[in-house]
Amino acid sequence: MDKINSASMAYRTNILTHVCLILTLCQRVLFAQTSDERVFEATASKSLMGTEVDVVVLHKSVDECKQACFYAFQEIERVEALLSSHLAGSEISKINRNAGSSPVKVSYETFSMIKRSIGYAKKFEGIFDVSIGPLSELWGFSSDREVVLPDRDSIVALLPLVDYRKIIINEQDTTVSLSARGMKL
Repeated sequence: MDKINSASMAYRTNILTHVCLILTLCQRVLFAQTSDERVFEATASKSLMGTEVDVVVLHKSVDECKQACFYAFQEIERVEALLSSHLAGSEISKINRNAGSSPVKVSYETFSMIKRSIGYAKKFEGIFDVSIGPLSELWGFSSDREVVLPDRDSIVALLPLVDYRKIIINEQDTTVSLSARGMKL
């Protein structure tokens, strides 16, 4: 069980490290220094969206670097507040709480993302399914608790709650509902 949790964290860290490295290399190519031009690098890290987010900025102005870091984190926090299933006030949490009962009016941004997710689920015949929340929670992927291998019966019991075809979207009023109580995005 510790191996699963450690492997999951190592995988996330590895991906983030590679993304940051690629972005840093791209920035260095774009802002290649000449002999008389000085470029500053600012780095900042913050725990957001269930992982450690690293921002690296290169610019000729230190103040511009700091401001870019600030705005990058501000945007990530905005998206997290809108889409995180862990934050009670997010639109996704509201949809999850109302599963099996009533539609939830959401922003066009959230609506579009859910609609696109359903499109991917259809395209890939359910292999990608945004309604995976109940199973993700069972395994511990959606929380700070340790990731555990659940027993077969627990998995089978939750499978009826994982079905993108049970997500009901209304384009007229940008509402989203989950047709069965216990479903989660």
